[in-house]
Amino acid sequence: LYYRGIPVVVDSGRYTYHDQNWREYFKSAERHSCLVLGAIDVNSDIYSSKITEQKSELTCEENSASVSLSYRTDKGFVVRQFKLTTGMLEITDEITSSCDCFHQYIILHPNVEISHDCSFIIDNKYRMNIETNYDQIEIDDSWYSPHYNKKVGNKRISLACNNNSLK
Repeated sequence: LYYRGIPVVVDSGRYTYHDQNWREYFKSAERHSCLVLGAIDVNSDIYSSKITEQKSELTCEENSASVSLSYRTDKGFVVRQFKLTTGMLEITDEITSSCDCFHQYIILHPNVEISHDCSFIIDNKYRMNIETNYDQIEIDDSWYSPHYNKKVGNKRISLACNNNSLK
C-alpha cells in the first residue's frame, strides 16, 4: 500500500532461499500484511492451496473508489474492502468463520514511524491513524527484505480478537 508514491504497508520480502530459518520467517503469515483465521502456525508452503474461491470487484464513483476482494478457505469466508474517499482510506474486513480467534498483521515499510497509539508518520510529513475494534494491538520489531540477501529492521502491527468481539 502506497501513499503519494511512498511505500507504507508491505510484505516482508524474500531475503533468502538457503537459510531455512530465515526463509520460514520471511514466508510466514505473521510476516505478511494479511488476515489469519484461527491458529497462526500455518505452514507457509500449503497455506495458499487452502484457498478454494477468490473474487474481486472494483467500483468507481465521482469522489470515491473501492476494491472488494473475497476468498473462501477451509476455515471460513473473508471479504476485504478498500475504500478511498477524499482524505481517507478505509479497510474493512467481513469474516464468517467458526474459528475462535483472528489475527491481522500489518507490516510497515522501514521508513514509516509508528507511535504506541497506532498513528503513523510517513516520510516525516504525513500522518495516518488506525481505528479498530480488535481486542489486542501490539507493535513489535520485525524484518523487511527490500531485495534478495538484504534485510532491514521495521515495525509490525499485530491485531487479535476472539470471534465474539469482532463485528
